Amino acid sequence: MPLNKWTVVQHSGYTYGGKPGFEQGLETYQLMTAAELRRVQAAAGLLFDSWTAADTYGDNAVGRGLYPAAPGTFSDKTVNGQRIYLPAPAGTALDEIALLMNGEEWNGDVMAEVAEVIRGTGRVIADPNGDVVRAYSSSAAAGWLRNG
Repeated sequence: MPLNKWTVVQHSGYTYGGKPGFEQGLETYQLMTAAELRRVQAAAGLLFDSWTAADTYGDNAVGRGLYPAAPGTFSDKTVNGQRIYLPAPAGTALDEIALLMNGEEWNGDVMAEVAEVIRGTGRVIADPNGDVVRAYSSSAAAGWLRNG
């Protein structure tokens, strides 16, 4: 009997299909056994109490590019043959935010870019109208910062 816990794993298009464009893609996976739960915990993977929460996290983390680009990494530990997703360390997003704000006027445009970096970590930040906007990947934002 499946557990009422979900996690986020590497996309099956990469895991099973070998498609390189999906290497940083994510899928939601319902944990089936206590052993899988322990494996996710040992890997420091994410745990969610609902499919919706896990799926929303994954959608926000991968961005809106042609190919998914979740900013984190993947554990060597697997569930269902798929590597467990490990979110990007908070320091990575903080470094990107520091680059955005350093020496700049902190106006609405800068705050919108900061929100985009935060969304790239998988966190949900609604726009002023309350609409939830999916994130571009934080790695894409970092590339924009460096390349201007």
